[in-house]
This record gives sequence, C-alpha cells and structure tokens, in this order.
Amino acid sequence: MPYCSQCGNDVTGRDFCPRCGAENADADVANPYAVGSQTQGVMPVAAGDAPEIPGFFGALRVCFLKKYARFRGRASRAEFWFFALWIALFWLGVSVVVANSAYLTIPIVIISALFLSLFMILPSFSVGARRFHDIGRPGWLFFALASPLFLSFDSVTVGAGLFIPHFSGGMNAFPVDVANFLIRAVYVAPLVVLLVLLCLPGEKGPNKYGLAPVKRR
Repeated sequence: MPYCSQCGNDVTGRDFCPRCGAENADADVANPYAVGSQTQGVMPVAAGDAPEIPGFFGALRVCFLKKYARFRGRASRAEFWFFALWIALFWLGVSVVVANSAYLTIPIVIISALFLSLFMILPSFSVGARRFHDIGRPGWLFFALASPLFLSFDSVTVGAGLFIPHFSGGMNAFPVDVANFLIRAVYVAPLVVLLVLLCLPGEKGPNKYGLAPVKRR
C-alpha cells in the first residue's frame, strides 16, 4: 500500500495526498516517513498548507513578508540559515559603513542602520522558534539558549569580577583563573548547544507543531 511521504496517509490511486496535499511522487515507498522533512517531494503552491523550503531569496520573502512575527509552525534548515546569511550580510555592510568614519556624520545613515536593526529582531526570533519546532523542540528553548547573545562576552567577564575575590601573587591567583574559566564556559556552552540544534534535520513527517516543510514549484 502506498503512503504519503509527508504525513503517512494512504494515497492509493491518488496523485496528491488528500490530507496534506503533498504530491504522490513516492507512492511506491513502503515506509510512510522514508523521506525526511528536508528532502520532501515537490508540491504545488496551491496544495496543502505545509511550510515551504525556500531558496536564498525565498528565505527573505518568507521571513520578512509572510512570517515576520509568526512563532507558530515550522521552518526548515534552508529557511533559517539562508535568512541568517542575509542577516550576516547586513551586519557586514554595517561594519563597512562604521569603518568609514565619514558616513557616521550622516544622520540618515545612522537612523537607517538603527531602524533596520530593530526591524530584523522579530523575524530573527520567530524563524529561530520555528526552526526549533521543526526538530520537535519548544520555541522557548531557542530563546533560553540564545540569551547569552544579549550580553557581550566582555560584560560577562567584567560583571563576574564583582563577585570573584581578587588575589595577588603565587597560588592565590589560581581560584580566580578557575572561576573565570567556569564563567566563560557557562557563557559559551548554551551557544554551542544552540548551534548544534539549529543544524539538525527536521523531524520526518508532521509533528505537534505542524506539517513538515516541503519544496514548492
């Protein structure tokens, strides 16, 4: 019996799944979840309501226009990382402008950079939450692991100095070095876990957060 590679529904004698609308391109696959969420078959744009797996420019369209502040649903690795690349390119441009001190005297440049930075906060958070949904994790976990990004590494080190007694000379400096190392490790560890989770493939088929992402024509 053929099954839908998207949701596992029976698609005997059908070109498209009656439940999710996915194209029956893999009807001869015995395992209903043999095709993962990152490699789903192509489906028509009008069929189903599963999130799409966008390309480089499509990620900008999806995250800014279609799902600017949508924290529900799922996002594929392609959607998250292509959007992250757009963000990185933006900050690279900002760095170039900042490096040229002549532009810092132009108010419109400063205002535009500030506005765009604020404008990108919501879609960055929402796509991160949806990416976690795609791997079956709650969106709040994304914010918890990303929380160190709100503090600079230097500010954490300086703040820790307020609670670590300062010793001088010989072995007395050893406790300070250990404490500083542990504090820095606590700062970095959540970011490493965050990076690993964001790179994981999505769950095969639908999960409690919605249908798996699919490519569209």
